[in-house]
Amino acid sequence: MYLGRILGSTTKINALAVLVPNPERSCLENELARISGASASEVNRQMKGLVNAGLVLMQRVGKAKLYEMNGKHFLFKPLRELFKNLEGVYREGASEVAA
Repeated sequence: MYLGRILGSTTKINALAVLVPNPERSCLENELARISGASASEVNRQMKGLVNAGLVLMQRVGKAKLYEMNGKHFLFKPLRELFKNLEGVYREGASEVAA
């Protein structure tokens, strides 16, 4: 399944959770690793699949890699809705736990 290959790891999902809600945002690889809670080497390894699928755009800045969402990819809008819905689910769950 195409979606399974794209979202097949926690690192990919966490990186997309950073990039999808802010498609105009670009993140350096080490910044994306820090925010998503993964090592830079793991982000480097996992982002290759997202870049190869065309969902994420990558450009080199010196030796660093800069990642951003490809808002024109056919999966961008569905993923944006998915992450929006998940945020609501997490907030609802957190408020129930806190109550």
